[in-house]
Order: sequence, then structure tokens, then C-alpha cells
Amino acid sequence: QKQLVVVLSILLTMGNENGKPVNNNNNRNTGTRKGIVAMNSELKRKLARGAQYNMKVVIKGERNTGKTCLFNILQQKSFKEEYIPTNEIQVANINWNFRLSNMTIKLEVWDVVDKSKKKKKPSNQLKLSEEKNNEKNGSGSELSLDAETIDILKGTNAVVMMMDPHKKWTFDYVKREIPKIPDNIDVLIISNFADVDQSNRNVSIGEIKQFLTTTNDNVRYCEASMLNHFGIKAIKVFFNVPFIKMETRVLRDQLKQAEEDLTVAEEEFGLRSQEQ
Repeated sequence: QKQLVVVLSILLTMGNENGKPVNNNNNRNTGTRKGIVAMNSELKRKLARGAQYNMKVVIKGERNTGKTCLFNILQQKSFKEEYIPTNEIQVANINWNFRLSNMTIKLEVWDVVDKSKKKKKPSNQLKLSEEKNNEKNGSGSELSLDAETIDILKGTNAVVMMMDPHKKWTFDYVKREIPKIPDNIDVLIISNFADVDQSNRNVSIGEIKQFLTTTNDNVRYCEASMLNHFGIKAIKVFFNVPFIKMETRVLRDQLKQAEEDLTVAEEEFGLRSQEQ
């Protein structure tokens, strides 16, 4: 029960669903929770008056495929060649605009860890006193944010699947995970490490394209390199696709509401005109 409270508390700090406008005045706490990256000053100014749309993108893949590298690049951070495993889900708001529009869009990106390793909890953090919880979770362990703890696809507009074509098992992961993603969510498969000798590939471009024929039209693919930023522009352009779909849904709902309001207004006029 206490674990559930911790998870819910963290989730309340993470975004809205279905592209609804964001009220940024509700979170005035300058501190940030573990796993949530603080916004830079430019993005804070941009979102100060609220966002018209909120979009969520999830990055998934096997370990050491470049998920966190992409996560950092989207935040305009420098590339780090040293591989440091990510222990739990990270969330950041990205400064992204749809083409040349003046719309304010809050793009929330999740760097997903499927299963976090249990870590010892410092004594000054929340402790589970119940013996049953200690027996179940291990004495001194803490709850980490991973895909087993959180429904990462809830409110998601797009999923980016990272793979290394030199490691076939990373492609097997992609093929295994994509069928689990709902058809209304757009998917981009990124074959990373395009800067590495392609003669040593264990997964050819043809194999990836052949797999695409077995998926729906929402699944797309591109080659990229996190080292030299090859393909990054294509990735950012891909974000236009789920955004336009989200915007279309919102506009259709607004149009439907406007049509209903028009009907009510006409009926009301008819009643008032007969009273005179």
C-alpha cells in the first residue's frame, strides 16, 4: 500500500493525457523528484503561460542501444561516449515546436527502463515497516520507477524503439515489443550506430523493412547515429506525425462541441422569438 502511494505521488508530477492543455501554475515547487529532469530557463519561459498541447513520447529498447543518448540529445546535451546503465525511468520536457507554428507544445519524453535493479535505501528515506512488505520486497529495498511499476503507455502518443543492427537480440526485442503497443500509438524504429562499420551488421536494412510489412501503417523506421547526430532531424520530423493526429482529434472534438452549441442556440432563439 505504501509503495502504491509513492508511485502515485510521482506520477502526479508527470504530464497530462490526450493533448489537454497544461496548467503550469499548479507545480510551483522548485525541487525535482528523482528521475525527473528539471526544465531549463528557456523552456520555463515558454511554458509560463501554459501549453496548448501536451504530447508524450516513450523511448524503449534493450540496454546499450542508445536510449539515454537520444534522451540527452533531445535536451540539447552533449554526447557522452562512456556507457552508464540507466537504473530507472527518466522524464524530461523537451523544447520542441511544430514546424514554424507559434503553438506552445509541451513535449514530455520518457527514457524507459524495463526492469530496474533493486537498490538499498538510505536510512533517511521512506521505510516500509510492515513485515509483509519487507518479506515481499526484501528488507531495505526501495521502489524504483520502471516499466513493471508504471503503465508507461498510458497517455502516450508515440514510442521510439532503439536497436543496434550489430546485435540481433536488440532487433528481436523490437519485434517482440511492438505487438504490445496499441495501434493508435505511432512507432519509430531507430537503427542506431550508423557511424559503425556496416559490413559487420547482423540485421540488414532489408530484414527491418521486411518486418515493417508485418506491422500496421503506424510503424516507421530510420537509420541514425547518436554519435554524429545522423538521423536526428528525421526523428524530430517524426514527432510531427503523432502531434498532427493529436491536434486533429482535439479539433474534431471542438468542432463537434461547436455544432452542438449552434443547435442549442438556434433552438433557444426559436423559443424566445415565439414569446414576443
